[in-house]
Amino acid sequence: MGADLHATRGVALREFELNPGHGTADYLLYVDGRAAGVIEAKKQGATLTGVEVQSDRYAQGLPATLPAWRRPLPFLYESTGLETHFTNALDPEPRARIVFAFHRPETLADWLGAGEGLGVVPAPDKGTRGQAPAGTQRLSNAVAPAQAGAQFSTQEAPPPYHLGSFLHRVKTMPPLATEWSDFKLWPAQITAICNLEASLAQNKPRALIQMATGSGKTFTAINYERRHFPIDSPDPIDFLLNVMRWRGLSRKDLEPYIGSRARVAEVLNRVRPLSLEMIRRLASGLKLPADVLIRGYELRRAA
Repeated sequence: MGADLHATRGVALREFELNPGHGTADYLLYVDGRAAGVIEAKKQGATLTGVEVQSDRYAQGLPATLPAWRRPLPFLYESTGLETHFTNALDPEPRARIVFAFHRPETLADWLGAGEGLGVVPAPDKGTRGQAPAGTQRLSNAVAPAQAGAQFSTQEAPPPYHLGSFLHRVKTMPPLATEWSDFKLWPAQITAICNLEASLAQNKPRALIQMATGSGKTFTAINYERRHFPIDSPDPIDFLLNVMRWRGLSRKDLEPYIGSRARVAEVLNRVRPLSLEMIRRLASGLKLPADVLIRGYELRRAA
């Protein structure tokens, strides 16, 4: 072939001849040296609806001797240069959607390697794009990408593969926690979050939450974001310093919970660790989350 598939993380080969009966892909996309998708290019002004059938045929026609992340290829684009449609076959129910730009190779690589530690489901059989495969079975182990030279018969389903997409995650979310620490979700907030997740799990990307004034819209939004895009707990000392800034507290205000002025300085300067008694007092007196304060952190040597 003559192309250096490892020249960069993402390589596009133009006018790539596929297996007989599958045509010629306008662009064959490689990520980290393995085939990952195709682009069907159309003239400006062309209608892209219905072109998915063509790119889907390309995705199934990669020669068996070439390395691929999975078969059929998972990432399918149709583009006029002004409008671009994209299908992620790693979704439980793949469908074409409009995107503003082609994804970076790093993003595709993240999707291909996502799902570590998650359950996996078999990839759709040929001809089932847009439909959930019959007899889907949950597996507990990760499955390596298709290797060069792998052969698949028309009766044999492609190998199982991790699904790390948002649609997969929203379909497998744990139950909503409605109470924790001193916080509790109101019934309207619970209903809004559960209904939004149910709508997204049905592959409906657009939703509107309508709540009355004073019903806790901001807290609802924060808790939805916290479930789907969690942020690691902060460093305990950084957290404590931020609490002081937000609440306008001075070091003297911490003395009832930590100890003397010198002791407070040692803790905030990371010379002395927070003790369990300090954490208990801070959590009780300032209503701070103990699970954040109890996390380990690096200390500095005393001068």
